[in-house]
Amino acid sequence: MRYHGHKQEVRLLLPLGDQLISADSGGDVIVWDVQEGDVYLRLQFDPASFAVSAMMHPSTYLNKVLLGSSQGALQLWNIKTSKLLFTFAGWSAGVTVLQQSPAVDVVGVGTATGRIIIHNIRLDETLMSFTQDWGPITSLAFRTGPELMVINGPPVLASGSPQGHIAFWDLERRQLVTQHRHAHKTAIAAATFLHGEPLLITNGADNAIKVIIIYVYLYIYIYIYNIYIYVRVYFRFFKFILVL
Repeated sequence: MRYHGHKQEVRLLLPLGDQLISADSGGDVIVWDVQEGDVYLRLQFDPASFAVSAMMHPSTYLNKVLLGSSQGALQLWNIKTSKLLFTFAGWSAGVTVLQQSPAVDVVGVGTATGRIIIHNIRLDETLMSFTQDWGPITSLAFRTGPELMVINGPPVLASGSPQGHIAFWDLERRQLVTQHRHAHKTAIAAATFLHGEPLLITNGADNAIKVIIIYVYLYIYIYIYNIYIYVRVYFRFFKFILVL
C-alpha cells in the first residue's frame, strides 16, 4: 500500500499501533490509518520556528506523541484530539534523537551539540546529562530487562556518533563507562539493546547491521567474619558476533 499526502521529502517515520506518523521537510506531520491508507490527522508546523527533527511515543501515554525540533524546543501532542498539551523549552540545541527509557515518564534526548539529557516529561525536570565529544548524537539505546542473578549489567545508555563511535554511560554512577570506536565506518543510524541481554544491535550509514556483545560484570559476595562484602567486578569487551 502507498500513502499519498506529503508534498516535501519525508524525513521521519514513527509506527504507533494501527497508525503511522510521518514528518516531512516542509513542516507537515501526518498521522495515517495503516489499514485504510487514509489521513487520520495532519499537523502543520513552520520550519522556521519548529522544524520537526525527532519523534517518539512516550510509554503509557495514550494517543500522545513527543516531537523534537531543530530549534531545540519539544512539544507533546494528543494526536486524537489534535491538541498541543505542553511545550518544553529545550536546552539551546537542536534535538536529533528522542528515546524512551525503561522508566515511565523519562526520555533520553540527544542534541546536535553532543549533549544527552535524561528528562522527566511529566515533571519537566532534567534528571542528569552527559556530553559526547564526537559531535551530534545520532542514536540512543537504553539497556533494559530484569537483572540476572549472577551475570548482570547496570542501567546503561549507549549513544551513537557521526564517526561511527559508540559511548556507554552508567546511569547509576552518572559517568562514561567505556567507548567503542569505529563500530561502524560511518554514522550510527540506530541502536537497540536486546531485552535483558548485553547485546546491542546497530545499523549505520555504511549499510551494515551489527550485533555486539558489550560487556558483562559480576556480582561477587565474599564472606569474611560473618559479614558479606559486596564487590562489583567489571569485564569490559566488545565482540562482533554478527555482521550483515
